[in-house]
Amino acid sequence: MEMTGDSRSKISLVTHPVRARVLLTLMRRELTTQEMADLLPDVSKTSLYRHIRELAEAGVIKVVGETAIRGTVEKRFAVQSNAVTFSNEDLLDAGHEEYLRLISGLLESVLAVVQGYLARKEPTLAEDTLFRVNAANLTDEEFWALRKQLTDLLSSARDNPAAPGRRRRVISLLAVPDEGPVSKEEAEK
Repeated sequence: MEMTGDSRSKISLVTHPVRARVLLTLMRRELTTQEMADLLPDVSKTSLYRHIRELAEAGVIKVVGETAIRGTVEKRFAVQSNAVTFSNEDLLDAGHEEYLRLISGLLESVLAVVQGYLARKEPTLAEDTLFRVNAANLTDEEFWALRKQLTDLLSSARDNPAAPGRRRRVISLLAVPDEGPVSKEEAEK
């Protein structure tokens, strides 16, 4: 991804919990500030406006439409294409602590979506949700192949346009080594 300025500043920008929630709320849709406020009722409007302005100024979100309403202009925002995609170099430059803040902010945002869903007490909980935690023993090559398969699968679903009968779903995957590599001696035991 082309990034203007220091990658650490852009990663730092999206690690803030409110900005992470704004980005997740905007992902794959266009919303006005009022619509975002309705979807994020626990965020004060003053704080929300400030974070939207910071994301827009940094080029992470963009104005995709404007409507004149009672003497003011209502703006519709969307996430800028690839604005929150970071290269391996971006992540390495940011370091482990910043990467942890990035993951924590995104997981908190996903948890807020889950909490909102559960608060609605929809009767189709088992059918509408997916929760799996797995552990697998994989070589680096096997992991990279699995990661590519999952990324390709999610990318094809992500590109579905909004349509009657389709429901926006937040899908989150996290994979991380749970321990160091197994030595040849340990594997032979």
